[in-house]
Amino acid sequence: MTARSRRPTAGVVARATGLSVLALAVAVGFADLKGWLGYSDRRAFVEWAIQSDAPLPAGSAAGRAFMTRFPPSLADRRLVTHVTTWKTSFADGPVLDASFNYMRRDESRTDYVATLPQVREWAAESRYGWLPWALTVIGFIPLLGEAVFAA
Repeated sequence: MTARSRRPTAGVVARATGLSVLALAVAVGFADLKGWLGYSDRRAFVEWAIQSDAPLPAGSAAGRAFMTRFPPSLADRRLVTHVTTWKTSFADGPVLDASFNYMRRDESRTDYVATLPQVREWAAESRYGWLPWALTVIGFIPLLGEAVFAA
């Protein structure tokens, strides 16, 4: 056996590279579906909405994120101090629905700006949702190239 026969061919390298990138795409997609690549401040907001009865300070990271997506009216922007919620649930049961509004400095409240389904959808968004798709395309390029050149 010569040294030349031990070296992998270009097709084997392309196949291994493509399959490795596809495996990475699957792993990143799984992490995205599990929510590991999501926004931690948005998840903290949903946890607060479900578990706490106290108002959330508008200056907190979760409060600022909420105010960015569901802004108060222009007249109320400088007056808002807290995010508040009104919840519907059974006694000692899970929260069925919630509506969110803002508390002003004088402790009056604004109109409702969001509901729990809207907030859950917003919190489930990922900044890297495109990454598994991009890795999949990149992984298929060497596989397709190897298939074309092998034929």
